[in-house]
Amino acid sequence: VPGKPNAADKRLKFQTTIKPDKTQDLLQPLSFIFERSLKKFDSAKVHFSSDSSFTPVTGYTWSVERKKVTLNYPWKENTLYHFILEKDFPTDTLSQQLLRADTLTFKTMKSSDYGKVSVRFRNIDFSKNPVLQFVQNGEVVNSFPLTGENFSKDLFLPGEYQMRILNDANKNGKWDPGEFYGRHKQPETVKPVERQLNVRPNYDNEVEIAL
Repeated sequence: VPGKPNAADKRLKFQTTIKPDKTQDLLQPLSFIFERSLKKFDSAKVHFSSDSSFTPVTGYTWSVERKKVTLNYPWKENTLYHFILEKDFPTDTLSQQLLRADTLTFKTMKSSDYGKVSVRFRNIDFSKNPVLQFVQNGEVVNSFPLTGENFSKDLFLPGEYQMRILNDANKNGKWDPGEFYGRHKQPETVKPVERQLNVRPNYDNEVEIAL
């Protein structure tokens, strides 16, 4: 009917970080991302359960930001999980809530969905506090301080990665751009590794790198 308000327009809208195929990465927390900032989040109105019997899950925590609520939980592989969301579990700054209760069902990935990464370094200078960085699409997706010539990680998402070595002068685990004013501190150096790493699932992806 022309001019009649659409009830859906008043619905609180959100997305989750669950993958499109309804799976959850074992290595990442699960987040609810809202269109507007929240005024209230009531965790007692989010019922978290597992398996087909809807067994209540314990041992998790929530962290709340303006537009994001994150569940922190040590996922079990290849397990079915559910969220039963009461319609007033969130309230945004316009006092909007869900139109009705909702249920989200998803399954965690299997260990065999991941690859193992093993990297052996030659001629690496540990006095410079090296950090191994894995990069996709120009973004650092994983960083690991190196303490020995052999690096190993059992659960690694498959895909193509560029690698680089950060010399982490202040040992904070990330690249710092330096300071021109004041102390005239130089930017930390980053050395790209010339070869790419193609991580395949259910496979020990081994590589040796000479620096």
